[in-house]
Amino acid sequence: MDQPDPEPVTPEHCPSCASAAGVVSAASSPGDGSWLDVRLPDRVAWSGLWLCAAGCAVLGVVAWILAPSTGWYQAAAVFVIFALTFAGLGVWQTRLNRSRMLGALPLVHKTHARALYCRVCECVYFNSLKLPAGMPVGTAMTAAEYRRRLWYACGFTKPI
Repeated sequence: MDQPDPEPVTPEHCPSCASAAGVVSAASSPGDGSWLDVRLPDRVAWSGLWLCAAGCAVLGVVAWILAPSTGWYQAAAVFVIFALTFAGLGVWQTRLNRSRMLGALPLVHKTHARALYCRVCECVYFNSLKLPAGMPVGTAMTAAEYRRRLWYACGFTKPI
């Protein structure tokens, strides 16, 4: 049977500020002010193809409005076809992003439970050796850098 991983031992000092006071688990409760939110922003799930679809739709409407005087009916149709194509691809990409986020979530929470947070210099670091590739041991990271590296190391490869 798999044994649960032991809790990381709090190191004697933070690798950034060398302070021993204020070092807590990064996954500690929100009430004590040391909680780090590792959720990704909602915008990360959405595909940029939605913007392309919106842009093509606007160009299609403008071409349609100008068509009586310019004869751009075919251009309007092409822009609408592009808008529909980008919208369909945007739906597919958004679903793919969301499924990758849900797939990486268990490993993200497991890895986050091993992280340590220094309240003095507001950095995150690890002292455990059982980490996914790409997570440095004993190196201080800002909260934003930690979140980006954590999700990337756990399998979510879209830029954050």
